[in-house]
Amino acid sequence: MERNMPRYIGIAPRIVLIGAIGIAATSACAQQPKVPFPLRAITLEMDARLTSTRMSSESGTIAGICRRREGSTFYEEIIKFSIEDGELRPVFTAPRPELSEGFPNLLLADNRILMSSRNYQEIEQSASSLGNVIVQLFDADLKTAEDITPSNYNELPQPAPRIFPAALWSERFGLALFIHDEETREVSFWQGKETLEEVQMTPPSLATGWAFISGRLAYTVLTGDGTVLAYDYEEGRMVESEAHRAIGSEVAQFIGEPQEKPVRYALAEGVAVFKWNSDYALVGLDGTRHLIERMDALGKRPGGSTRGSIEGMVLAHDPGALKTEGRLRPPNVINQLSSILPVSETQVGIFDVEYQRLIVISPPALGTTAVPGRRP
Repeated sequence: MERNMPRYIGIAPRIVLIGAIGIAATSACAQQPKVPFPLRAITLEMDARLTSTRMSSESGTIAGICRRREGSTFYEEIIKFSIEDGELRPVFTAPRPELSEGFPNLLLADNRILMSSRNYQEIEQSASSLGNVIVQLFDADLKTAEDITPSNYNELPQPAPRIFPAALWSERFGLALFIHDEETREVSFWQGKETLEEVQMTPPSLATGWAFISGRLAYTVLTGDGTVLAYDYEEGRMVESEAHRAIGSEVAQFIGEPQEKPVRYALAEGVAVFKWNSDYALVGLDGTRHLIERMDALGKRPGGSTRGSIEGMVLAHDPGALKTEGRLRPPNVINQLSSILPVSETQVGIFDVEYQRLIVISPPALGTTAVPGRRP
């Protein structure tokens, strides 16, 4: 590991009747404004509810925690889905009970799961802001967890995250941590196996987030001048991403001045998506921009009328009717309880938890180009 590196780098009812839903949704569809970005909605068709997404390190896939029901018993699984032929196809499943003592952060291409957990007994005896985190690689096939916690992980300098910073793993370089200082907007990059060393400190950032580069998930930082710095698995460093230079410039122009809280985005070569106030912002490399207002399916019906409190409680307890409602809604209707994520090198997405569907977003110039994915 080089020790004399410059500090800065690279600045250059179900209470709702199905018939009623259909009529209301059809009426609402006609009122939706045209979106200049090609959008495609892919509903999760399996008998499970994806409650939260997790990063998958393999292009053309998404991962998440899914909740299933057997009789009166609920249980959770980690599932990776391949995105192809207009479907979300499960290609890997690991039972959530095996991970009950850890928090899954990242699903690797070989299906090992990067997890973090805490030693709560030591937390009471320590003033560490990281709370004595333990990092593990969980192998679902072998049902074993390898402890990969660097010896100085819980000694990282302030400011430090309370739970777990953005992280990647490679067999060559080990754990890569990206710690964002919200005050200075710098991102410090630490890396190592037995011990972590600070490799770089980025210039002040406008936004941070994820992108797929050459088939692999990379953490990226957008600097004030529009440069996109991305993790390089070959060099073990953050380097400028030439493929994202144009889109980075457009996103920087959209954001303008640094925001009070860092912008979190999902990035592709020709399109980016991020939360912007109460909306989702879409930005294309040709200057195309669009805002999608976040909706509230639990509070509002498709036609805009307010749901009653009993109806809302029923849907919250058994949200199957919302999935049915979502199938009838246009792809530019997205609920508040959603997460942004990269889909491939050329597309980004938003997973709508309420409607249980993935909205795939393409650059305007690419039309409805298919998402590359792996087959089971």
